[in-house]
Amino acid sequence: PQVKALAQLLNVATKMAAVCMAPAGKRTDFVPALLAHGQELGLNQDSLCSVFDAAVIEWNEMGETLKIATGEVPSLAELIKGAGKLPTPEPVQAPEEAPLEEVQRRSLRILVVDDDATDQAILAKHLTDEGHVVTTASNGGEALQMVMESSPQMIITDWVMSEMDGMELCRTMRRADRTKHIYIIMLTVRDDCDDIVQAFNAGADDFVVKPLNAKILKARVRAGERVVSLQDQIEEDKEEIRRAAADLAIVNRKLKKMALFDNLTQLPNRHYGMNRLHKEWDESTADDKSLVCMIMDIDHFKSVNDTYGHDAGDVVLQATAAAMKGVLDGDDVICRWGGEEFLVICPDLEIPAAAELGDRIRAAVEANQLQTEEFTGGITISIGVAARDRTQTTLSELLKTADEALYAAKEAGRNRVCVVGAKE
Repeated sequence: PQVKALAQLLNVATKMAAVCMAPAGKRTDFVPALLAHGQELGLNQDSLCSVFDAAVIEWNEMGETLKIATGEVPSLAELIKGAGKLPTPEPVQAPEEAPLEEVQRRSLRILVVDDDATDQAILAKHLTDEGHVVTTASNGGEALQMVMESSPQMIITDWVMSEMDGMELCRTMRRADRTKHIYIIMLTVRDDCDDIVQAFNAGADDFVVKPLNAKILKARVRAGERVVSLQDQIEEDKEEIRRAAADLAIVNRKLKKMALFDNLTQLPNRHYGMNRLHKEWDESTADDKSLVCMIMDIDHFKSVNDTYGHDAGDVVLQATAAAMKGVLDGDDVICRWGGEEFLVICPDLEIPAAAELGDRIRAAVEANQLQTEEFTGGITISIGVAARDRTQTTLSELLKTADEALYAAKEAGRNRVCVVGAKE
């Protein structure tokens, strides 16, 4: 009788699934068959409505867990009302199930929880014969400890146990992030509809009625295997997404560096320099603080390229950048401005100090004698220094003043600093 009742219950579950999976406008077509099979199981209309609505809630929760769209399904009472006068359903032949041998097998880590040593051993033997790795526990408390040690993918637990029964074990597992995903099958001698609903509400994914039927057990475990496989695939996909995100972050950092830094001199580039200048200009004008910028140009750089080649020119650029950077400290920023030109930004620096800093930079470059295969000798730079004054209304005016100061330094014989002071 229990096997027959189980078969009828599975038929009802199949009809419920047909109602849920049907297009919205066709769901009422499947209601008569569901009601008929519910009557065969001894469920009145109210009881069947309760079971159906609970199953829909579980289905939606599983859909959220597996990231699968489930759609909105009305209550069974609404569907019955929409169906109107229900015709007598014709028997529907269930499709034949594929033999178990045709289903792809996988080995699971299964924890068996039962306080009856004989039942525990029988259950473990059935599962081991199927190729699963089995561990055992005698009650819910012991099972929780085993979960931490063996990380099972599935738990098969008896309902009634002397210490922490299966229901409390389910509830405890579902409350913890580490264990809430584990597939749980409840073993019980109870086959009443309300008891089954209670088990599902506690967090069980499936149930097997005692006395144990080996074929039914294997079928239930096979169903669980598919869910576990989906969960594993989701975790693999998440890990792949995490790896891709990490790789993307690395690429983004590299791209950002490429966008803001000069690869040859390893200095910030013109784009960075302009952004920094705008920031310093806004702060300087808002707080009425000093802002100095210096534009520097390598003297006779074209002749270096023409005489020794561009490889020598690259060496000169690198050596000059390193010599100038070595002089700066604090908030001062040096950028490659373009070609053989460099820009130094000096926030909150007065003209006398700026002139002295410019000359130290010039002297450091002049003292930097190069001894390389590409180029041997020394180079010099010319520097134009300008400070923001109250007559300037835009950053472009400050840059233009610094550029004019650089031109004056070159006209005066190069290897020197020309300063344009701030005007009151």
